Amino acid sequence: MTNPLDNSKFDSLFPLDESLSIDFLRKLYRGDGYTGRALTKFYGFQTLWHHSPDHTFVPVGTLQAKHYGFFKEKEKGIFTFKTGRIGWSRDKYTATWKPPAYKNYQFRYDFTLRFLHFGKGYLFSGNEFLCSFNYPVRGPSSYQTKDCTGFFQLKNSSKIHFLIEPAHPKQTDSHPNYYIHRGKLYPSPHINTSPLFPQSEELSELQSLKKEERMLLVVLALKVRLLSVYR
Repeated sequence: MTNPLDNSKFDSLFPLDESLSIDFLRKLYRGDGYTGRALTKFYGFQTLWHHSPDHTFVPVGTLQAKHYGFFKEKEKGIFTFKTGRIGWSRDKYTATWKPPAYKNYQFRYDFTLRFLHFGKGYLFSGNEFLCSFNYPVRGPSSYQTKDCTGFFQLKNSSKIHFLIEPAHPKQTDSHPNYYIHRGKLYPSPHINTSPLFPQSEELSELQSLKKEERMLLVVLALKVRLLSVYR
């Protein structure tokens, strides 16, 4: 499957809100994506959209990721938006972010998260714990009796849930049904009508985090759909 935005340089993407404000985060939606396998490699692509004030969906970022190795010991990914890129590289249980603005941040998997794609991971700034991220046992391709969600738990013990898959698939074509890029007309992708952070009142807990830290939480919430063994 080709990139739904049809743009290898991603220069058509709208920039993410500079402050990643709470109001901005409330209006983020997961769009089209794909996943695939090749022997010991698992890879995927995912789009991120924002519901704008004029009631249209506009693209704000794309995420590509893969893990590989017989024991899933390696993982690489990159989140791309108009004004930059954020990448990570994992060796076994620990991953570091780049570019330099993110160099002090690390995330770590526990055993089940690395091998079975459910369980807990941890995000650190240097030696300071920022939050844990929790991915559920019941994955998104299982029959969903309720929304499949994970959650972040901040160091003050507050939780912020993120949507992986709704109980009943809800997708809509973005409006308008087509968009123009470089003078060409492209069909708009399908976008999940449930926001990435379904319990918007929880987002006020992010006031104490830096913009970079909020960005990393968005990437972690987005990437779980790609690297789930249940796809």
